[in-house]
Amino acid sequence: MLRAEKYSASIYEIFKLGYLVGPGGAPCSLRLKKRVRQSFERPGDRQVFGYTMEEQDRVDRFIDANNDVDLWVPLIDRQLTKGDCLAMLRNAEIELPAMYSLGYRNNNCIGCVKGGAGYWNKIRVDFPETFERMARVEETLGRTVCKISVDGETKRVSLRELPPSAGDYEAEPDISCGIFCHIAEQDIAAHPPY
Repeated sequence: MLRAEKYSASIYEIFKLGYLVGPGGAPCSLRLKKRVRQSFERPGDRQVFGYTMEEQDRVDRFIDANNDVDLWVPLIDRQLTKGDCLAMLRNAEIELPAMYSLGYRNNNCIGCVKGGAGYWNKIRVDFPETFERMARVEETLGRTVCKISVDGETKRVSLRELPPSAGDYEAEPDISCGIFCHIAEQDIAAHPPY
């Protein structure tokens, strides 16, 4: 398995560097994902990413930052949404990743610093020990992961100051098989990849 041994593949080891998240993203994404990928890739490799239709902006940013990568985004090529992909898994009787089953929108690290106020309030309920650990990291570093709107103004707040009612987080991910989902399922049935 590929992993960032230098940091014991741990987001908390990365946070000891003193940075949680900012306009340039999260340092854990750079050190635990991007640099690991770069250590493995070879010139001429085609890299397959599971971006969905809703994530075209992420693809555009990836291309801008990695214009030397031969990128293939088959889900976008087939116009599939995240809801389509989750429905295809369900229809194939493949168990969803645990975080989706718990109602999270992504299958990130538990306690992802890129999550918003609603996400962190859900973490507070579902994973109180993770919430507490990140609150202690914030206090140690003097940094925060959440922003909220107060009287029309955006301000950063620590997890300990985060109002339990802050944020908007749906209880369930949208899982529905649209027209492109059905087409993809029919194509896979007719031409199995295995």
